[in-house]
Amino acid sequence: MPASTAAKPEWANRLRRLREHLGLSQSQVAERLGVSQVSVSRWEAGKDEPTGPAYIAIARLAGPQDCWYFWERVGLTQTDVMRVVPDLEQRIHSRAPIEMNLLPAKGSTSRPAGLKAVPDVVGVPLLHDAAAAGSARLIEQANVDMTLALPRSWFVHPESIVAIKVEGESMSPVLESGYIAMVDTADQDPKRLLGEMVAARDPDGAVTIKWLREVEGRLMLVAQQTSLRFQPIFLHPGWGIVGKVIRWIGLPK
Repeated sequence: MPASTAAKPEWANRLRRLREHLGLSQSQVAERLGVSQVSVSRWEAGKDEPTGPAYIAIARLAGPQDCWYFWERVGLTQTDVMRVVPDLEQRIHSRAPIEMNLLPAKGSTSRPAGLKAVPDVVGVPLLHDAAAAGSARLIEQANVDMTLALPRSWFVHPESIVAIKVEGESMSPVLESGYIAMVDTADQDPKRLLGEMVAARDPDGAVTIKWLREVEGRLMLVAQQTSLRFQPIFLHPGWGIVGKVIRWIGLPK
């Protein structure tokens, strides 16, 4: 082993070996993790260590055996996980399967309990988990906080609307953290949604909200104001469009 490699921290060597095993460049790894290529380069050189959230994202890229090393860097051991597995299995088997494609919850067009029959009102499910205006966040469709009673005239496809809370700053000042975005899942064809604000799902099921653009034949998700912090994300195989963001609710700062 070269002296320069031996002098590096073990985590730096592991990161480089993982990237080479996946056949990815540093810029490709950066796209998948939502960080800059400079960050990945400094990690592999042992100059900077990844943050806790970055280590968790790296573990998702690693296989079942290698992921534990990166999780342990943030204090999560295999023993910790195995201790909660029995309770987790019980919770999973006690509820209906979760569909990660974020289609509207069953009965989403029915009126909320206690609401009188109003023909111009539609019930829209508000999901408990928030999508990200930033790095993608995991969302479970089964976790619905409440049903929002909204004007039917707001929507072309009222039966296909799902409401998602927003967290993050990459779409500010158009879409602020704390807003509720209305996503029309009726159209998920990216070619028809170019130039629109969309909710997109990464290969791990995490959701982010960005502008959908095409540059030299490549589809990408772009923040309101791109920067080193919020770089464009190329839609690699495994990404999917949840739907078009057609409206949002929120108070100005």
